[in-house]
Amino acid sequence: MREGYGEPCSPIAGRLGSELAAQPLERRVQRVEAGRSSEEAAVAVVLGSELLDPREVEKGRRELVSFRQPAVLDRLPRVGSVRQVVAEPQAWGSHHVEHPARPLLDRSGDRHGASVVPETDCPARQRATLAPVSQVTAAKPTSPPDPGDDKPQSLGSQLAQLSRHSVIYGVGGLTSRFLAVLMLPIYTSFVSAGDYGRIELLTSAMAVAVVLIRGGANFGFIRFYYLEKDPDYHRRLIRTVFWAQMAYSTFALTLCIVFAPQLANVLGVAWHPGHHLQGSGTSLVVATGVLLWVNVNYAQMTNLFRAEQRSVAFSFATITNIAITVSLTVILVVVYKEGPLGILVGNLSGTLIVFIALLGYRREQLGLQFDRRLLHSLNRFGFPLMGAALAMWVMNFGDRFMISRLVPAADAITQVGQYSLANKVSQATVLLFTAFQMAWPAFAYSIEDEAAAKRAYSYVLTYLMFIAAWAAVGLSLFAPWIVHFLGRKPSFWPAEAAVPALAYGSVFFAGFIVVTIATGRQRRTQFNWVAATAAAVLNFTLNLWLIPAYGMLGAAYATLAAFILLMVLRTWNAQRVFPVAYQWRRVVVVLLAAGLLTVIGEVLPHSLLLAAALTAAYPLLLAAFGFYLPAERERLRRLLPAHN
Repeated sequence: MREGYGEPCSPIAGRLGSELAAQPLERRVQRVEAGRSSEEAAVAVVLGSELLDPREVEKGRRELVSFRQPAVLDRLPRVGSVRQVVAEPQAWGSHHVEHPARPLLDRSGDRHGASVVPETDCPARQRATLAPVSQVTAAKPTSPPDPGDDKPQSLGSQLAQLSRHSVIYGVGGLTSRFLAVLMLPIYTSFVSAGDYGRIELLTSAMAVAVVLIRGGANFGFIRFYYLEKDPDYHRRLIRTVFWAQMAYSTFALTLCIVFAPQLANVLGVAWHPGHHLQGSGTSLVVATGVLLWVNVNYAQMTNLFRAEQRSVAFSFATITNIAITVSLTVILVVVYKEGPLGILVGNLSGTLIVFIALLGYRREQLGLQFDRRLLHSLNRFGFPLMGAALAMWVMNFGDRFMISRLVPAADAITQVGQYSLANKVSQATVLLFTAFQMAWPAFAYSIEDEAAAKRAYSYVLTYLMFIAAWAAVGLSLFAPWIVHFLGRKPSFWPAEAAVPALAYGSVFFAGFIVVTIATGRQRRTQFNWVAATAAAVLNFTLNLWLIPAYGMLGAAYATLAAFILLMVLRTWNAQRVFPVAYQWRRVVVVLLAAGLLTVIGEVLPHSLLLAAALTAAYPLLLAAFGFYLPAERERLRRLLPAHN
């Protein structure tokens, strides 16, 4: 909204604001008087509150809203007209006209609403809403606003909202990862353990390239999206990040094409006789470069859905991508027997098709606009997180390269394939909170009240650790049968030994996701990279010591130790920035009960019946340890048939 004229804010305006602040005004069209062809139409308007006198709106190329003197000012001497406000017209939409006594909360402005008010120090303004008009509209009585509309959400409703978005995100995220696991029998039937190891080395290298290419903007996008509500600001932010990442990814693709042979040798994926490998390393590097370009740009398009909290649209795009990817991959690997190259090309093809469709869908938001200062601010916020992400890469993917270098050459690439299969199995735990990870940042930042946010964060950590630990128990106990089902060739079966340690590493990663949100909320992320670097150094050091002696099993326990340290350090720092009363006693009980059941299952002879019984006993063991709160026990009793 723009002020046409009038005096600056004054003590009188402050008195006016204090008297008017609690009375929202609803403006309705009473009648439209059409003038002659050379004259403008006049629209008479009445108010739902008697605080202001009736006003007139002259509708021409713009709406001129003339405020007559409020009745409350009759008691004040020498006060004339308060303001004239100019608002943009829209034939059939609703308009919001800010009264001069209400503070401007939304600084947005475009052709659908009012222009931006430059002053920010005016006291509280009230808002009147102009309803859509027809040629003759009868005056309608206004209904008072629902007194509960502005009440803060309860903890239950907040957790329900987070759960709803998590479930919807999970439709896509869980389906994607679940199908990736189900595709393993196909991969392991048509691809050797060595070729599967080559794919893992390439995708691991791609993972670190994605972090570098997306830069700080990747980590700051959602946080900066919520800093302002101005649509112009949102468009500028979207376009700046889009074009920056498009340029970086195109440069990286060019490097992959030009230096493909050299990169194949450096990464250890070049073809060698006697290793049962299929396809040249050069072609695999080029295909990975294209997959890198597509993934970077596709991720930003779907990241926008997350910022908008449009979980249904996100899941629809993800499922479409999955359907195309799975179909093409099966055709290339099973029918045409393209081996590792077919897996890479199948994955990039589905993502590319959906990315092109999203470009068309977002075409109005992706104009030629670039704000260098905004990108600099994003990078300042995100670079500490980017350093943390690189350290996370060391913990998540660096061990593949260390296995390939520290294990004897004859067995190295095969152990990389086995270890990668163990990681895929352990990621079933990650499947459970991948959807949560998608919904969590937007949900956590959207809770404006700090006390409510702290309470929500506390319960979220407890419940997420409970679910993740239960999943880790099941994966650890069922690992032999899962690995034999997914790894169709005996060369994959040693992977079962590494599953328990990797599964429990995922439990601590789940806790890390929750506690680290505090630093993002306060925009104090400088320590993030320090904690991640310390964990990465520990992981690297333990790998140097354990891998030569224990092979991939040493890498698994090094990963577990690194994730424990990461969560401890991030919690310590987050508590200094944004203290939260987490339920640590309950978290410790969750971990001890899960560890006890896992040890029992490993010591006793393996059987499906025992694995199922121990997994089902987990929530019962928690009850014996006093985990459940009285309110939770009461809810559980209500679920029992005897209680009903």
